[in-house]
Amino acid sequence: MAQLSKGNAQKVALVGALCGGSGLVVLDEPWSGLDRAVAPVLIERLAEAVSRCWSPTTPGWPRSWVGSAFGWPKADWRRSRRRRPRRIRRGRPTQWARMRAPIALTRTLAVTRYLMADLLRSQRFLVPLLAYLAAVAVLMGGGPGPPPQPWAASAGLLYPISAWLAITVSNTEESVGRQATVAASGGWWRLQAGVLLTCLVGDAVLMACAVLRPLVPLGSVSYAYSARMVLVGVLVHVAAAGTGTALGLVFGRPRVSRIGWSAVLIGLTVLATITQPWLPPVGVSIVTLNGPEPSLSVLTMSAVLGLLLSGMALWLVTVAERRYN
Repeated sequence: MAQLSKGNAQKVALVGALCGGSGLVVLDEPWSGLDRAVAPVLIERLAEAVSRCWSPTTPGWPRSWVGSAFGWPKADWRRSRRRRPRRIRRGRPTQWARMRAPIALTRTLAVTRYLMADLLRSQRFLVPLLAYLAAVAVLMGGGPGPPPQPWAASAGLLYPISAWLAITVSNTEESVGRQATVAASGGWWRLQAGVLLTCLVGDAVLMACAVLRPLVPLGSVSYAYSARMVLVGVLVHVAAAGTGTALGLVFGRPRVSRIGWSAVLIGLTVLATITQPWLPPVGVSIVTLNGPEPSLSVLTMSAVLGLLLSGMALWLVTVAERRYN
């Protein structure tokens, strides 16, 4: 977006606004900067939007010109609202209501694919990924040791690394590009859900590297890892990854504008929480993992709590951005 001219950037913004499916679109002088060949196309697209019961509000448009451009009668040019469709049967949703869930899921997955492609293009994920892989290689280099000993350190390290990855995903787009993505996806909820899904995919890759590494015998001594013990390792890493992702979403941009301050806040929070063995979910899960017989119920509750924290962070961030943007 930063490399585009004013006219091309405005075209991209208009396309994103018209494709977002919002109920209200405010266009502030949409023809400024556009050539004459594009203006008739924009009029046609706005007329189609009005026919889908949108309500465009355009400061600076002459009322008679707007009415004639959209083909409205002189007395009815303000009527851009259509009656809601009646319910098919009492107590059952309409056909549009049944279609909204698949459409929302499709758009969220599309945002996730876009963010992952943008993240791969920027290569900003390489620093946290290589840092974690190097730490895992050092911790489990010669012999990882008997289960579940190797996973306590890798889960504790995944806690700040997942927060670092969430900060990276949140700072991939610039502010102008973020606004265009919000308009194209249909709202802040879908964008933040895409950010969360992208972070969880990255956390799953890191978690797989840490959990599966002890299963590969590279040294002279090998240890038997049962299915129950592998599940224990997965649960403790899920708890750490979910909590770290929640921290990254809360302290990421635009809540904290500078990435240096985000790193400081995350570092202080990680040090304050990981050193408390009684504090769920990370502290409790690591202490349970180091016990003589790790409890699956406690680790499952810790993993669920970590995922719930990431979901709560998604909700808080979306509400804050919708209120202040």
